[in-house]
Amino acid sequence: MGPLGGVASLSPFSMAPFAVVPFLVLTAANGLEWLTGCHTLTTPRGVNIQENWTSTEGGLMLGVNRTIRNGKAVAFEFLRIDSEHTYIAMPGGKNETHFRLASKSDTEVIFANPEHDFPKRIIYRKTAEGLTARVDAGEGSTKAQEFPFKSVPCQAAKQP
Repeated sequence: MGPLGGVASLSPFSMAPFAVVPFLVLTAANGLEWLTGCHTLTTPRGVNIQENWTSTEGGLMLGVNRTIRNGKAVAFEFLRIDSEHTYIAMPGGKNETHFRLASKSDTEVIFANPEHDFPKRIIYRKTAEGLTARVDAGEGSTKAQEFPFKSVPCQAAKQP
């Protein structure tokens, strides 16, 4: 018997550190496949914002966001949606901020952290052109920013 209760493992790697993994079902990212891929927008001032998401494979989505102004990256953010239904943002690669899943449908997902200064909510909506990301100060607040991304082939997301 192997460490997971089945046939002995043929892997050269010990499975001991993963003893609890079989009991954890990684499904949080299921239903968010529409986020997968490369998305871009260019503002009226010529600023290009790119956001790319991996597949939902394994129940974990990884994302990266980059803002380019005058040919130079001026901001970036590492993102992930994990098995605990949590959206985790690391703006500028700094400390993590966690947003819990508030609601999810086939075309919209809302993550919220009421204790965070701004944003308190992160909302993604599927659109005909790709997706719209919105950050706001909470339900009913007028303090918000929207990012209407167009989905593009990932190799085409690179700007000249």
